[in-house]
Amino acid sequence: MYCYTVANSVNCVVRELRLWSGISSEHPVFLRTVAGLSRKHLSKKIIQDLEKSGQKFRDIYTCAGEYAIKWEKMYCYPAEAQTFIGELVNCLQSFLEEICSFLEILNELKEYGKQDRVWQALVEHVGQEEKYMHRLMETLMRQINIR
Repeated sequence: MYCYTVANSVNCVVRELRLWSGISSEHPVFLRTVAGLSRKHLSKKIIQDLEKSGQKFRDIYTCAGEYAIKWEKMYCYPAEAQTFIGELVNCLQSFLEEICSFLEILNELKEYGKQDRVWQALVEHVGQEEKYMHRLMETLMRQINIR
């Protein structure tokens, strides 16, 4: 973590968003791979939902990278900082919404392999990470959202 739940700069918020959205983008691929290797026959809908969620997380990761570049240039144009922060808050909000959607998918994944304790522990672990990310991003967003 870069911020330890304190937004000491906009840059640390952007870095946190980039770090955690990158991790989130890997979760759907990882879960789908493990499901295949452990012979969990996921429905077409869940596979599509995982792919869609992974793409949304990748888009947020890309967005955060663009914000990191923009913020470096912001020192030259401080008048644009408020607009930038508003856009960053929107990106954070998108991340929070996608985490909520992904948590619903995880609940569906728990229905597969109910007797497989390793699978259940894996899905639970990913869910706990996503809940942590949600709390962290929500806290950081409240700190920088000065609109």
